[in-house]
Amino acid sequence: MKRIGLSGQAHPLCFESLGGISAALADEQIIELHKLLLTNGFHYVQIRNIQEGRSALSVLLDSLSYYADVGCLTLHTSPLPGDIFDLYYHLLHEGYLGSRYSYDLEKFFLERFENDFLWIEATPELTKQPWYVYFEQKLIEFRIHEKIPIVIVSYTDKKRGSI
Repeated sequence: MKRIGLSGQAHPLCFESLGGISAALADEQIIELHKLLLTNGFHYVQIRNIQEGRSALSVLLDSLSYYADVGCLTLHTSPLPGDIFDLYYHLLHEGYLGSRYSYDLEKFFLERFENDFLWIEATPELTKQPWYVYFEQKLIEFRIHEKIPIVIVSYTDKKRGSI
């Protein structure tokens, strides 16, 4: 699924139970998810909670053994699995979220962004951040979605910090 505006809801792929991913999904669903992970563009997936989302994406990405530099934009405080590059940590600690969001984020994408796959944990806390709209704009402006897959994950369990 492709769409230009990122903040609104698209019609995401909806997988309510991905905890035991190999047992929970039919072969067709696994193939559909692999295709999604290998296709450049914006893709939308809805999963029950952050733990299941991270587990599912980690298992699927590991099974592909394709991407060298996976990045995740999240505000959740639990550690990301494996070698996942925590974009928010670097944006915050390297000064890209200063008062000049647009300029600073442009600088980040020009100087620092090297991911070949990106997933965004689109929690309400993240999408309400004042800098997030600029992050979205820069993804589109620099045509990142034409170069890599960007999976935007939303969660059906709306409890804050649900993991």
